[in-house]
Amino acid sequence: MRPMTRDNIELHLRKMFPYGHQDFISKIIDLAALHSEKNFKYAYGGEPFGNFKREAVIMSLYPQIKWNTYLGVCLSNMLKQLDATLWEYNSGHSDKAIESMDKCLEDVSVYAVIAQIMVKEMNKDESSNSTDSA
Repeated sequence: MRPMTRDNIELHLRKMFPYGHQDFISKIIDLAALHSEKNFKYAYGGEPFGNFKREAVIMSLYPQIKWNTYLGVCLSNMLKQLDATLWEYNSGHSDKAIESMDKCLEDVSVYAVIAQIMVKEMNKDESSNSTDSA
């Protein structure tokens, strides 16, 4: 039996699924590898979709936030990175993660500054709208 290498797996899959673009199977294998790496980061030692469930619980605590606004999306992205940091810290696997806790915290910092600017612009828009209607 051949060793389980990427090339052997790809060859076997091409025999099983001979039709379609020649790069398709390679891309699927790349996606499987990426999914595994990301799942290690966001859900190591827990449920495969644990990150989504944790974030959903947190978001449900704030039902008045409009998550479908640009500020809501920014806060959601920040929450994702904060959750990744907390999960790495909680699980003790930061030395093996594809992105360090430090990188995740840098992302949180960037999202926080972006959110501050968004809030400032929203407040400016609200004050100009109130003076326009006066």
